[in-house]
Parts: sequence; C-alpha cells; structure tokens
Amino acid sequence: MKNKLILIILSLYTSFVTAQNLPAAYSIMDMKTGNYYESYNSTAQRPIASLTKLMTAYVFLRYIPDLENCITNITQEDNDNIKRTNTKLDKYEPISCKKLLQTMLISSDNGAAHALARSIPNLSYNGFIKLMNEQAREWSMLNTQFVDSSGLSPKNISTVNNLNMLLYQ
Repeated sequence: MKNKLILIILSLYTSFVTAQNLPAAYSIMDMKTGNYYESYNSTAQRPIASLTKLMTAYVFLRYIPDLENCITNITQEDNDNIKRTNTKLDKYEPISCKKLLQTMLISSDNGAAHALARSIPNLSYNGFIKLMNEQAREWSMLNTQFVDSSGLSPKNISTVNNLNMLLYQ
C-alpha cells in the first residue's frame, strides 16, 4: 500500500511540476531505511498543490480518530475563493467526516478539505493550519509551509525531500 501511495504522490507532484514548467525534481528513497538512492533538485521548494491534503488528513485524524461519530457539513466558508472550484457535496446537509475524508482524498475535493479543517471542536481554521505547520516541524520538514488545507494556494510549499519525510511517517 505504501509503495502505491508513493507512486501516486510522485505522479501528482511530477504532473504539477510539468504543468508549471518547473525543472524536474525527484528522489528515490528506501522507505524501510530512509536512505536515498538518487535525487535531483530534491531540496528546491515548490508549490505542493493537492499533496497538502495528505497533511490535512493526518492532522484531522490525529484529533478526530473516531470517524463514525463525527458529523459536520459543507458551508459557504468552504467555498474555494482562489480557483473557484466547486464541491460535489451538498451544502448545509449533515455529512460524516469519514465521507468528507474519502471525498477529499479520492476526488481531491477542496470544499471537503476546508470543512474537515474547521470541524475540530474548539479549533479555528487558522488554528488547524498552525497544527499542520507544527506537525511538519515535528517531522523535520523544515522547508515546508502550509497556508491552507486544500493546497489551492501556491504558498503551500515543500521540497521532494520534505515530502518523503511525510511519507516516511
């Protein structure tokens, strides 16, 4: 499973870099040992787009591990004001956090990512983003910065080496 995830992430990252006409960046890492076999531009910071959603999922699950008893909804707050994408989910209808998480990860739904980030009791959306950045620092992802939960902002940045640290957890 982890190998499939690595290939998916590498594919997403490669597609984004190609679309932005950025020089290639990659690394080949042994996930069992953490040793690198080969790398190229692996310390160059780049926008990470939907890969941001992986950290959103991790932080959300850390605070809400019981998805069966978590219900929230999509609201106007969850609108994408950057690229104007639309969610396929109904607004203002109760929805399980499990379905939001699945929709965010499988369909890369930006509204679902935002709704999850504001669904932790007693935590603001900005507080959630702060937790994402704190988690990155805890994992020594020192060249990574999150400014939103969906990856829409080009200010969500990381390096190939830092993304490997995310996968290695």
